[in-house]
Amino acid sequence: MQPIKSELRRIYRYEPFHNSNTQKFPATYTDPSGNYETATGFITVNVAQEKGNFGIPADMNVTYTPTLTLANLVGLLQTGYAWIDLTTRLKAGDRQLFPATYTDPNGNFAPVIGYITINVAKAAGNFGNPAMLNATYTPTLTLANLVPLLSNDYAWANPSTQLNVGDHQQFQATYTDPSGNYETATGLITVNVTKAAGNFGNPASLNTTYTPMLTLANLVSLLPNGYSWVTASTQINAGNHQQFQATYTDPSGNYLSASGVIMVNVAKADQTLTAADIFCTTPEGEINLNGYAISSANVNGGAITYEVTDTGTTGANISGTILQYTFTGIAIITVTAASNDNYNGATTMFTLKVGMLYSVVVTSIGKEPIGDGEYFAGATVSIYTGTLPENLRFRRWTTTNADVIFANATSSRTTFVMPVSDVTIMATFEVLTDVEVPFAENMLLFPNPFTDDLNIVGAENNTLRVVNSSGAIVYIQKVVSTDETIHLKSLPEGVYFFCLEDGEKTKTIKVIKN
Repeated sequence: MQPIKSELRRIYRYEPFHNSNTQKFPATYTDPSGNYETATGFITVNVAQEKGNFGIPADMNVTYTPTLTLANLVGLLQTGYAWIDLTTRLKAGDRQLFPATYTDPNGNFAPVIGYITINVAKAAGNFGNPAMLNATYTPTLTLANLVPLLSNDYAWANPSTQLNVGDHQQFQATYTDPSGNYETATGLITVNVTKAAGNFGNPASLNTTYTPMLTLANLVSLLPNGYSWVTASTQINAGNHQQFQATYTDPSGNYLSASGVIMVNVAKADQTLTAADIFCTTPEGEINLNGYAISSANVNGGAITYEVTDTGTTGANISGTILQYTFTGIAIITVTAASNDNYNGATTMFTLKVGMLYSVVVTSIGKEPIGDGEYFAGATVSIYTGTLPENLRFRRWTTTNADVIFANATSSRTTFVMPVSDVTIMATFEVLTDVEVPFAENMLLFPNPFTDDLNIVGAENNTLRVVNSSGAIVYIQKVVSTDETIHLKSLPEGVYFFCLEDGEKTKTIKVIKN
């Protein structure tokens, strides 16, 4: 039989083998004796599987979702690979390893277990809708102070940001999901900061002086910044340590208005007493002084009393407000205004002048001027330039006496009230250069131009008046002799007009001083 078996190996034809314990393959048998027909049949072959190789599967990359499991990644697996536990949930993270099997599609290799790397990227974060935060202002309040008020996992983008009072203020923040499966989200959180309790502080006392219509409104400029009166229209009288209601509003707007009192010291006002001098022309009379002296305090001032303090004579006395006098000369009257709640007392004096005359001198180039003479103080004095030469035009009246007030200083005829002093009045003129008045043929004036002195010939018994270019008379002299020298060294250089008047006519010539 041994030869037959060996021959059988030689004459059988085999098909390729696959992994199977019960593989049957068709075969023929030809008897080596040649005595038999070739027979056909099947031969059973058992082929054991080779050890499997898991290989190196590619990494998988996915993005996190709340329901993500390995079952969601089946479509990403390469052929032959399968998850061991499809229900395994995934979280965000890189290089995560999950067990899987590899089964050779041809069945020639045994299934093998290995690990597949999965990278799960974080999903986009959701900032959500965090609740508004409410706080009360403090000087050092920052977002960092509100961290305890934040919902879990929220954080400020800039916690050092300082806060002021205000509603619906929005500040940048982040939200980080605690699961680690989401990207950090950014958004705004609303913060309401209410005002803190105000502090009135200790404002300094205000000091002022009484006026008749003084109210707290007049003291607003004295208040420190942020303070205001509760009732600004409150009237104030003199007095110290007066307290008035006020409010303090912090300029920053971070504090509630605070109420308190501010102390005000109001000093008494000084009265200003005025009383003009009285002039009487008759040596005997009676004057009612009631209301004569006027106080700046008006009706709010103290009572006014009068007293004769100096007369040099016994001819004046006062009873109440009645002044009686029987003298000629001067009496000094003292006026006293008593103090009261709002005013200090005041004293002044005025003069009673009886039968005293004062002089008026009118200086004018015109012929027959009016106004020279003596007048009682208080009298109305009329003045006139007189008739002017053709080449002069009146400009205005001038005087060095401050008590003289002209009714119309630019009129050649005017009046003024006589003061208690002598008065010199001067008329100024404008020289009309387009009007020529010939100098008298028998008169000579030389040299022209001159430096210090000049000579006048043939002008005896004339009055010389020198007028400057502004129209003011700067020099007057009576010409006595037939040949007279005029000394004018003190005059400044310029153009002058020499006017010579003989009582009937006025002659004028233009002269230049170098």
